[in-house]
Amino acid sequence: FRFNIDQRLIDPHHPCGAGFIFRLDLLQQWIACVDREIVFGFAFTGKFHSCFYRWITERCMVAHSPLDDRVSITDERIAVSTTEAFTMGRFHKERFMKPENKLPVLASISDEMRAVLNVRQDDLPPWPAADDVPAMRQHYILERRFWNADAPQMPTREYALPTRWGEVTTRLYSPTPDSQATLFYLHGGGCILGNLDTHDRIMRLLASYTQCTVIGVDYSLSPEARFPQAIEETIAACQFFYQQADDYQLNMTHIGFAGDSAGAMLSLASALWLRDKHIFCGKVAGVLLWYGLYGLQDSASRRLMGGDWDGLSRQDLEMYEKMYLRDADDRESPYYCLFNNDLTRDVPPCFIAGAEFDPLIDDSRLLFETLQAHQQPCEYKMYPGTLHAFLHYSRMMKSADDALRDGARFFTQQINAAR
Repeated sequence: FRFNIDQRLIDPHHPCGAGFIFRLDLLQQWIACVDREIVFGFAFTGKFHSCFYRWITERCMVAHSPLDDRVSITDERIAVSTTEAFTMGRFHKERFMKPENKLPVLASISDEMRAVLNVRQDDLPPWPAADDVPAMRQHYILERRFWNADAPQMPTREYALPTRWGEVTTRLYSPTPDSQATLFYLHGGGCILGNLDTHDRIMRLLASYTQCTVIGVDYSLSPEARFPQAIEETIAACQFFYQQADDYQLNMTHIGFAGDSAGAMLSLASALWLRDKHIFCGKVAGVLLWYGLYGLQDSASRRLMGGDWDGLSRQDLEMYEKMYLRDADDRESPYYCLFNNDLTRDVPPCFIAGAEFDPLIDDSRLLFETLQAHQQPCEYKMYPGTLHAFLHYSRMMKSADDALRDGARFFTQQINAAR
């Protein structure tokens, strides 16, 4: 990260040479700044620690040297403003990961994943520029049509629900009149792409495998709708159907949330929102999370993977975040960085699925390890040879169908256990 300050505090004793050394009061961690470039680390190893920059954006740094108290300047504080300080957009590419050091992902994926990448849809235009959101949305809809074909047939109904933000469309998939529970599905797409049609096959299969009513929530997309609007719309849909369950022939005794990618984040955030704000819409029996992002700003998997093949390069992730959040402070919200929420108590049972070559897989691993460490009910499964978004490709990939069946099995088990 780079930032500009007027005062230069020179420490000739620093092992990296002349530069600045600052100490964060709250964390009591050392941060080296050499040649106006911040380097995070423990004991000046230079290893980046991702959580530091978020604290620094709102706090002062105290100049100090851990090596020689004679050059300490502990009384002089240097304020670093949020706008000047550390944003991911200013992080230098060469410090993130030299491209040659990234994993050879395309040479390592499974044969069925490679077959998906080799599918050519001749009627598709080229992927549009990153700043043309309407064109990106249209391209995404067109590209997903092929992958949504041949899904199970069942009765569906659509309803527009009133919320404080305006109407939100929902689609109900009813595989049986005797549903055991109601599962709310939140689609992926980085919160800026996708709708009920782009994830239609996923929801149909999930309804078929669980024999539960699945309700897809067509939440408002960013950047037009910013955090936390999508979560609040989801909560409004839950409350509406809970209060009107008889009118819509729904079993809302037990409910669940499910989602892929950004939809997984929204699903867990919605479940935690209900818990934290004491809103009851039926007992949350389980949460199904396929390759979500839960709050990490940096990780080994984000450095080693991600590229044009999955649309999850560092620049792509920054774009999604910038469009979704209102400001830098939202990064610390417990409903965006879910690791800032209380994951030690009353977390609904979570099925956590990871894709082996997904740059976001460390989010899933850390979520599982955190819940497991605090005896919260959870299950983790990694699907070998797969890329992010593989759940869409069940027409060709057995592993995608397996992942859906595994999530459905988990949810069914939780319902039976809750009876």
